[in-house]
Amino acid sequence: MATVSLFRAATAARFSNTVTRTRSLFSVTVTQPSRQSREFHPVSSNKALLKWQTDLQTSNLKAPVFSRPFSTEAQIEDEDNVYYEGLVRRIRSGDMQMIDVRDLSELEEFGTIIPNVCHIPVLQVEAALKLSDEDFKAKYGHPKPKKTDENIVFSCKKGIRSLTARNTARDMGFKKARHYPGAWMEWARMNNLPSPKE
Repeated sequence: MATVSLFRAATAARFSNTVTRTRSLFSVTVTQPSRQSREFHPVSSNKALLKWQTDLQTSNLKAPVFSRPFSTEAQIEDEDNVYYEGLVRRIRSGDMQMIDVRDLSELEEFGTIIPNVCHIPVLQVEAALKLSDEDFKAKYGHPKPKKTDENIVFSCKKGIRSLTARNTARDMGFKKARHYPGAWMEWARMNNLPSPKE
């Protein structure tokens, strides 16, 4: 019995030593940060922010380039188009030869942007611009535009036919001709006028 007891005691001691050694191999010492180190320090944070801003300013980073510049002003006109605000300005100044290329029935039903507008249906534009000055005036009641004129503006219902007319005129040598892309639909909406369904 004494021999058995000694054997058990020795075995228990060896097992205890083995567990202790095993724990020491896999043990990890975790140090909890103090409360002071966990607190947010605005002073040090501001310093870091200032350093980041300085590094950014002195680096080779470039500002993003946008495909179109931002503008707070409404578009007036460009080499291809006369927009709503530009059209209003030209109407007020009288510096415009507007040609409405809608059908006659559209003009009679809904009206025109300016009184006594020069009306040439889109399919007649090419033939009309080939007429002599006298024949043009006799048929359409307006002087024929000159190829050097910069105030020719085509208009229609939605900006599609007027674009076609503008391109036709340009192909014929009226290189400064433009159109009003907003067309009657925009004009009617801006001025509370009747307009056809889109």
